[in-house]
Amino acid sequence: MTKAMRPRISAFMKKVWKFHAENRRDLPWRTTRDPYKILLSELMLQQTQVPRVLGKYAEFLARFPDLRSVSEAHMTDILRTWKGLGYNRRAYFIKKIADALAMPTSSRRKPFSFPSRYEELIALPGIGQSTGGALVAFCFAKQTGEKIAFIETNIRSVFIHEFFSKNKSEKIRDADIVELLGQCLQSVEPEDIREFYYALYDYGTWLKGALGKEKTSLHKRSAHYAKQSAFKGSVREMRSRILSALLEGTTVESASGAAKGSAARPVTQTRAPNIEKEELFAAVCRSMKVPMTREELGRERIRFETAIERLAKDGSVSVSSAMSNGRKRDIIGIC
Repeated sequence: MTKAMRPRISAFMKKVWKFHAENRRDLPWRTTRDPYKILLSELMLQQTQVPRVLGKYAEFLARFPDLRSVSEAHMTDILRTWKGLGYNRRAYFIKKIADALAMPTSSRRKPFSFPSRYEELIALPGIGQSTGGALVAFCFAKQTGEKIAFIETNIRSVFIHEFFSKNKSEKIRDADIVELLGQCLQSVEPEDIREFYYALYDYGTWLKGALGKEKTSLHKRSAHYAKQSAFKGSVREMRSRILSALLEGTTVESASGAAKGSAARPVTQTRAPNIEKEELFAAVCRSMKVPMTREELGRERIRFETAIERLAKDGSVSVSSAMSNGRKRDIIGIC
């Protein structure tokens, strides 16, 4: 740490600790050091606001209280419980992590136990620098003494606001924030790392609320900022519709019967999570609840095929073939 930065770091730390003392949020995942519960909360909080997570967190734990119950469950049941949070890949990651930790290793002698070191944690499916750093901070730092500087959206906002406010046109790299965060951590004892990060989370949440519409300008200061494309009409939306159809069973009509002006009668059938591809496409079209021309239906077909391909590639669905009445048919199911 340079001499010039010491006073700024010191003042910042005092400010953050003071804010925390006056505004600390009491949240259910802050009362535990169970890495499974911390993992669940961190994944749920990605792209989802706290009020929405609170109820779903309790519901998920009631259904799947530990990693073993997740590993033994079918993905269909996990997704049904997850439903309402969106970004279903996060639910798949929980399942993949549970399966990965099912067998003990030389460093983990018990099944379904988490490694305690950062490098081992980020080797698990779906755990990146933010989730891995959070697991260390909230579960293991007190015992291991490991200090990991990690970034998520609130932490990024805090450091940009506090340390890079003068030059509004400057694009701030995460590496610059990590360096500053590392300097801050030098003065934090291992047993206090957990509360320090909670303080940053809470200050960042308050800051974005205080800034209102100006928070977008703060986000844009990051060199890594990228505006997310609209959900409606996207392949992401189609992925969500496909999984919903697979999970809930479907009311199916022929794909051509979904076109505008068709007189075809829908045939109502409750399906298991394995559905013939053409019936699945028809179900997805019906879920949009708008009549479509054949041209529009063709565009939706392209979006559907792209979504199926991506879901299969990341292991979310399976695609198998079966012969029926002399015809080869593709069957889609949840993995």
